[in-house]
Amino acid sequence: MKFYTRAALILAFIGYATSLKCYTCTDGAVGHSTNTPGCRDPFDTPPTHPFILMMDCANLSRIAPEATARAGISQYNTCMKAIGPDSISRTCFDDSKCPATHGCFSDAGSGGTVCCCDTDYCNAGAALAFNLAVISAVAFGAFFLNA
Repeated sequence: MKFYTRAALILAFIGYATSLKCYTCTDGAVGHSTNTPGCRDPFDTPPTHPFILMMDCANLSRIAPEATARAGISQYNTCMKAIGPDSISRTCFDDSKCPATHGCFSDAGSGGTVCCCDTDYCNAGAALAFNLAVISAVAFGAFFLNA
């Protein structure tokens, strides 16, 4: 029985050993050439618009090294969703730059909200709740199977 419990835990966390993947898109940004109305909430998954990318965050610093350096980002290890009064952006981000690594932070001055999370495609919105539910169920089952 312990073998099955360990196998279930390993399978549940296997996604964490690979590179993080996030949705990447923008809408409402002034002068942005790839404004995408499909980026707004409610966010449809899987995305059908060609400017909504499913980005492997490990590749982002190689794709846009100048933007990475300009933003002072050392690593892309979290997904971010930034919601402003007239815009929204989803992308890979550096968790040291997130105001709240697991959750959202509202900025009363700008009227915006920044949400950060660290599971694949969690910046879609509902995916974070699903991943936490799966992990909780596996941990709960593992605890009672070992008892």
